Amino acid sequence: MICRDGIVGAAGRAVSTKPYQPPLETIPVVVHVLMSNMYASKGRHGRAVQVRKQMRRSKILKDPGRSSFEIDGVVHEFRAVPANAIA
Repeated sequence: MICRDGIVGAAGRAVSTKPYQPPLETIPVVVHVLMSNMYASKGRHGRAVQVRKQMRRSKILKDPGRSSFEIDGVVHEFRAVPANAIA
């Protein structure tokens, strides 16, 4: 409603001052990973760890990273080994 009235600044302040904690179980896995990475890039490593722990508790699994390239018509693919797969 505030944005409809053209008071975008007030809406931004209202959103930024209200502590909103969405239930992490309803958020797609990519958003969890991005949140964790953003926290870490800003030096908020404790919060990044909290997000990753919540992912583990909720059994939210991230697909391992992978890269591929083609040489002479042959595609080569490399996959990262998930940390929990290392014995």
